[in-house]
Amino acid sequence: MKQMMLLLALTMLMVSTACQGGAPEDTQETGETEQLLTGDIDVELIVAGAVQPEETAEIQAILTENDAPVVEADTGSVTFEFWKAGEREQGWKEEGTMVEEGTYTAEATFPDSGVYFVQSHVTARGTHAMPKEQILVGDVSEEDIKAAEEAEAESDVSDMDSMDGMEGHHH
Repeated sequence: MKQMMLLLALTMLMVSTACQGGAPEDTQETGETEQLLTGDIDVELIVAGAVQPEETAEIQAILTENDAPVVEADTGSVTFEFWKAGEREQGWKEEGTMVEEGTYTAEATFPDSGVYFVQSHVTARGTHAMPKEQILVGDVSEEDIKAAEEAEAESDVSDMDSMDGMEGHHH
């Protein structure tokens, strides 16, 4: 009987140790840790009103998960990247500021008329999201918009091609 109790105690000890796992993110013990694992962060970019050259425009990033505001964005992890179409390498970044739960803003001043892009870089709950939106500044023709979209699409493809070429390439 003593051996049976000892065997039972050892078995229970092994089972309880094996079930403990690692960090809470791995065990999904609470609703919050389940959210850490979902990776379903939605980021909506909003440009307030008409944008004119040399005037300050406010850009918002609204972070949600399952329609609830995400307030745990990593410190310093909401940035906005701006560039004029076809000139991404001359772009600039602005740090996002939380103005209410799940809403971050940045201000930008665009030097002249044209088609610009804003891409937010958001890290929250173990997920990195990078949505991109177009911003029309001043008077922009339909031809300008179409040309900018084509140039941006080509730029995105060439970025992907250069990344693909890096895999397995050794000197």
